[in-house]
Amino acid sequence: MSAVVSDTHTLLWYLNDSSKLSSDALAAFERAEQNGLLIYVPAIILNFAFLKDEWASVFNSAAKAEHLARTDSRTACFHARRALELGVDWIYEYDDELRAPYDNNLSSKIFADDFKAGLSYKKFINFSVTIKLSKSSAKFSNWAFLF
Repeated sequence: MSAVVSDTHTLLWYLNDSSKLSSDALAAFERAEQNGLLIYVPAIILNFAFLKDEWASVFNSAAKAEHLARTDSRTACFHARRALELGVDWIYEYDDELRAPYDNNLSSKIFADDFKAGLSYKKFINFSVTIKLSKSSAKFSNWAFLF
């Protein structure tokens, strides 16, 4: 085996230690990581142009993440997390109904009950996967996100 191709659901199941992941798929991920093989994951092409005018810093990080997803997944994970941090910080700054959690880190902010209550389940999962990917970005140095 010289590479592994995964869809996004399989990736999410793998990252979350889901029982939905088959033993064959788990073994393929583990072999690829142990042997430094590429793991190809299709990525959705996102267009962040709508952020550019009002949230330039979020746009810059999101655009860098998108641009690097194909060639440098570790750095792309860093920039995706940075874009998320900047966006969440902006929400806390301008939403008077949100109270900042005791701990000022990104996980504490998105897992705060009042913040989670304002998100759809799908958006919340996307946020938590972004955090998980960025924390494990060294592990994903051999991953290639495909467009």
